Amino acid sequence: MTILSIETSGSVCGVALATLDGESYSLRTAIEVLIPNVHDGALARLAVQCMSEAGVGIVDIDVVAVSSGPGSFTGLRIGASFAKGLCFTGSPRLLAVPTMQSVAAASTEVATLAARSAIIVVIPSHRDLVYLQRYDAHAMPLTDVAVMTITKATEMCGPDTLVVGPGASLVSPAPVSGLGRCSPRFVSMAASIMLRNSDVVYADPQTFEPGYRQEFVPKA
Repeated sequence: MTILSIETSGSVCGVALATLDGESYSLRTAIEVLIPNVHDGALARLAVQCMSEAGVGIVDIDVVAVSSGPGSFTGLRIGASFAKGLCFTGSPRLLAVPTMQSVAAASTEVATLAARSAIIVVIPSHRDLVYLQRYDAHAMPLTDVAVMTITKATEMCGPDTLVVGPGASLVSPAPVSGLGRCSPRFVSMAASIMLRNSDVVYADPQTFEPGYRQEFVPKA
């Protein structure tokens, strides 16, 4: 199974391509652009470049996995629109990957090595608010996604927790390097875990909408 993964929920615009053969997962290529606000113009180019480097075409892609939020309203809309366009005919299939789940899945090894019992994923919202979700050390969710103030989120991050995600620096004095942003590699990893489940549910390309969580708030 060949998986094309898309990440546009935050400042990173990126695409990754991987293969899944039973329990064997292999990341073949990943490209990220760290320049803010280039998602709309860069995403299609990155996807073409990613597939070209892996030596595959769109006809070879089985699943398009897209980071489904929460995150930037505009970024999520761009990623979702592009993914839906690729999957509109029903092939490839569309897989919605919760953004916080992808960050948690990429953090399990560090959580184990650091002897942390829980992973807390934090993503900035707007003003002084953040999205927060708590997972166990194996990336199994312990809470639903919540929106709260930075002060409240800080109170929830104790010494037993590994704090990760693009909002980690807002609530933790020592965020983990490499886990402080969303990445297409994380989406790809989480997608491979979801696809190993025989009960995986694919999204309908005609009706899929990202998990915006909050209404669009224009910047002043």
